[in-house]
Amino acid sequence: MSTVERWTRDLGYGEVPGALLADANQVSADHPFATEVVGMFDAAGDVGASAVLCIDRVPTVCLVDSAQLKGDENAQANQIRRFCERLWNQNLARIVLVAADDYVDAWSVDDPQAPRERIVAEGGEKLADFSFQGLLSGEILKNRATWFDPHKRVDKTLLDNVRVLVERLSGAVTANIARELTASVIFVAYLEDREIITDAYRASRNVSTLIELLEKGDVSGLERLFGQLQKDFNGDFLATDGRKEGMWRGLPSNAFEDLHQFLRRTVLRSGQTAFWRYNFAQIPIELIAGIYETFLGQKAAAETEAGESATGKRKQGAYYTPRLLSDWVVEQALAGRNPLEQRIFDGACGSGMLLTAAFRRLMRAQRAAALPKDDDNNHDFAARCSLLLGHIFGSDIDEDACRLTAFSLYLALLSDLAPRDLELLRKGGHKLPSLKKNIRSNGHGNFFSQKSEAINREQYTVFLSNPPWREMPPGDPETAVVEAWAERQPATVHWPKRQIAAAFALAAAESLSASGRVAMILPIGLFISAEPSTRRFRANLLSRYKIKRITNFADMRRLIFVDADHPFVVMIATRRAEAVDDLSVEQFEYWTPKTDIALAFGRLTLHGADRTIMRATALIDETPHLRLRYWGTLQDLALLERLWQFGSVNDLRARFGWEKGKGFHRVDNDRRVPQHLRSVSPSRWLLTHKFLKAERIPGDLPIVDRLCLERFPYERIAREPDELRRNFKGPRVIWPDGTHPENGVKAVFAEDPFSFQHSVGVLSAPDTETGRLEARFLTAYMRSSMGTWLSLLLSPSVAAERPKLHVNELLSWPYWPVASIHNRKKPKPF
Repeated sequence: MSTVERWTRDLGYGEVPGALLADANQVSADHPFATEVVGMFDAAGDVGASAVLCIDRVPTVCLVDSAQLKGDENAQANQIRRFCERLWNQNLARIVLVAADDYVDAWSVDDPQAPRERIVAEGGEKLADFSFQGLLSGEILKNRATWFDPHKRVDKTLLDNVRVLVERLSGAVTANIARELTASVIFVAYLEDREIITDAYRASRNVSTLIELLEKGDVSGLERLFGQLQKDFNGDFLATDGRKEGMWRGLPSNAFEDLHQFLRRTVLRSGQTAFWRYNFAQIPIELIAGIYETFLGQKAAAETEAGESATGKRKQGAYYTPRLLSDWVVEQALAGRNPLEQRIFDGACGSGMLLTAAFRRLMRAQRAAALPKDDDNNHDFAARCSLLLGHIFGSDIDEDACRLTAFSLYLALLSDLAPRDLELLRKGGHKLPSLKKNIRSNGHGNFFSQKSEAINREQYTVFLSNPPWREMPPGDPETAVVEAWAERQPATVHWPKRQIAAAFALAAAESLSASGRVAMILPIGLFISAEPSTRRFRANLLSRYKIKRITNFADMRRLIFVDADHPFVVMIATRRAEAVDDLSVEQFEYWTPKTDIALAFGRLTLHGADRTIMRATALIDETPHLRLRYWGTLQDLALLERLWQFGSVNDLRARFGWEKGKGFHRVDNDRRVPQHLRSVSPSRWLLTHKFLKAERIPGDLPIVDRLCLERFPYERIAREPDELRRNFKGPRVIWPDGTHPENGVKAVFAEDPFSFQHSVGVLSAPDTETGRLEARFLTAYMRSSMGTWLSLLLSPSVAAERPKLHVNELLSWPYWPVASIHNRKKPKPF
């Protein structure tokens, strides 16, 4: 038995059949990370994995036989560091174990500064931490938080470098040119690092390496290089246009230096060389494509600053969509279907992350189908091009987004090519296919236009999309197109708050053939809100689809999208042949995965407790079932129903004269209001009374101490409606934004007159002794553990989105006013 085999036995890595891969030959053709895992075994002239542990088919731990290592202890450590750097670039495995006869050394892939840990055969706690069960249970996380910090990973490092580079270049050229320069440099660096462009190719074309040309600031050499690549490789992304003409000319020397340092892998924000350095030969193509997604966000932000009709981050999907989510959504969309028989469409493709994941899945299926026939021609470059042109389709209103989708698909097309195809490509024997008919923009790119509607009708078997998320402003040209689409529908269309994602979800059905499937990433509010307009939207949805599954990712959204706040769901549904009259017997699966150790290793897992079956009618009932079932058990729901029998906080308003409200707005950003009407001088009442900052509301006291108050600090504020005055005096309960499930609600009682801003909610009681007593009791109720429980169950903003308890959410809490206790019969015991 080898050293590695003995340690894998002691660590329990063979507990799940097929999870431990002992060599590259065990990697199946349809493995989702086949290329990367095979690369892990490649010693690459240094060190390679002796075995790879995959959990849920995701590479998690690489084991290295110490016999591979050469030289003294320092030389061996440097070999392992280089291997860790390779793995870091792949963004997959998180741990390297170096197995010797008497011990194992554990190395962090993500944190190069973390000290290695030595584990001996009778290692007790450490041995248990790194065991298979320790990986699953999360014991591995103890005192090792930096080992799995998502901010240290290659995607965050590279994307931050891209942002800094574009910012610096934008000082010398326009922002658009800065983005195009960066995009072009990365694409050529990718071709060079992957050895699609070789020394032989450069010699035959009389061109130099990109990094040499940038170091010298050789404008004519750069133009010759890019012109030759466009001629040899063709493709929409490399096609020239008016904006690219002369973009290298006139660049100052510091711009060439910034681009040169970027290719040298310098950390531009600090000017220092990073411990781990990104390498485009190893970085997943989805990450490289994701770089361009940030450009769309920068473009939208620039439009916003310029006062143009901007789309904003959520519209463009500017957050880098991690591979684990893209692959997961694609697997859900294609489950139970032959991938090679699908026509896949994304009506808001952005930079093409989902389409790229789908194309990669189709290529794996193509390769797997060819293996039994021993048919090399069935998955060569030409076959891949045919697969792409016949099965992958998309559209977007932004022409740049469509070009970036084409770029993402080209990266997938070029990945892992056979040597003969690579050689033909270098000699000009292969051309990248034009995707202008597959990825449409301009007049045919607006999914809701009549032109697009005519082209798409019943054409696709899978609609795969993360559509824009935003409320459509009245009078906007895009809004008019969506409204015209809604008017063409035979029945009334409900899209609450003019949320365009809701319109996309409904319109997608028209693009699907009979029994076509939709897989969409959508805002959580469309599914958990109990507002009548949202319930009507869900009724529309049920008339068009039979919903198979809704997966609520609220708890893990900050680990999937590291910088995002807004939670999402993934809906999997099938187009109905005709509407049904009776939904009472129809059911769907509701999955509610929670954050656990799996995410630290790049996996999405689902436990038995996170699966439930719900009736379709639950989507349209007044009771917000999906919200309640996220954290609540059936016992929790039964208790809530019992408590609601005695009333709710809303009874204080409906029966006893209480008022709800918020503070005043400091700034009015509503573009529909003329600029000169967006601010006013504060009223005399505000100027002569005290003011309370939200951050000075005490967390450890249920009252507002007068020492927390200060003079009114503003010379101008937004409009001050008369009804606000009631919120600023008399007995009342106030609480700030910033409520958190772990810390509870920071509710406080106040009676002194003072003002506050809109980030503070308030319930104002009648100015009576009963009102004061009621307000004090409500304050204690909100601060109690009962209040924390209710905020988790009934307040989606606390449990799923921003740490914020909305006034209307509080009104739904069960409550029986003290004033009505004497009029009630004594309740029966539970």
